[in-house]
Amino acid sequence: MADARPSKRPRSEADDQSPETADNGPICATSSGFRSRGDIWFEDGNVVLVAQDGTGFRVHQSILAANSDIFRDMFTIPQPEDREMVEGCPSYYFESRRITFEVLSAMLRLGSKYQIQHLRDDAVKRLGSIFPTSLVAFRNYFTNFGGFSNRKDADGCTSRNPFISIDMEHRDCLAMLNIAQRLQLDHMLPQIYYLLALLPNRDLVRGYEDNAGNYWRLSINELQIVLDGQVALRRRTALLLQFIQLRSPSPSCLAESFCTSILAT
Repeated sequence: MADARPSKRPRSEADDQSPETADNGPICATSSGFRSRGDIWFEDGNVVLVAQDGTGFRVHQSILAANSDIFRDMFTIPQPEDREMVEGCPSYYFESRRITFEVLSAMLRLGSKYQIQHLRDDAVKRLGSIFPTSLVAFRNYFTNFGGFSNRKDADGCTSRNPFISIDMEHRDCLAMLNIAQRLQLDHMLPQIYYLLALLPNRDLVRGYEDNAGNYWRLSINELQIVLDGQVALRRRTALLLQFIQLRSPSPSCLAESFCTSILAT
């Protein structure tokens, strides 16, 4: 499990880039395109976040900034004098796009801590595309789309799963394990532990520092579970490939005579 209060690294110039230019960050516009109130609307809120469909959410700037480096940086950027106001509050327009894992974890923390069910549900729904409860869906994500790695087509263009709305690295599973346990997302634990078993041992033992400066690492008990899982996976793989060493088709072979001739060569 991660440290109770992960340490923060010193900020650098790279951290101070505008959310308007940061990859996958929120987009800030001079016109909000506000149309209607959303489910989250605090009368004492002092900022309005507007989704692409024009739905606005009136929230507290200080709470967002305290729980997310992304929002904190966005609120420190000087805004134009003609910025559109919504019911007396400055508005920020967000395009619908893939979000970073750091933004998603902030959504989960805010939604859970302040009982903003809509925010929590949206984050859990996004995570469901990476950690689905269906074994077939989980397997297809990591075979058809390469899991956490972006594939390139013949023209050199990056191909990503169009149904995945989170930019997440494999080692982010270290943080995800901590988040799932704290927020009682138990249905995701088997998938997370499986993916942790596929991580390089260096990451498992040393942990890693995410883009927000949080340091994540496994506890001794968690590491033992992952290592035991690695042993089980190796044994299962050896059993499945045993037919090659024995030069005999596996019991589930559908073309036994053909496979027998191939193995005999």
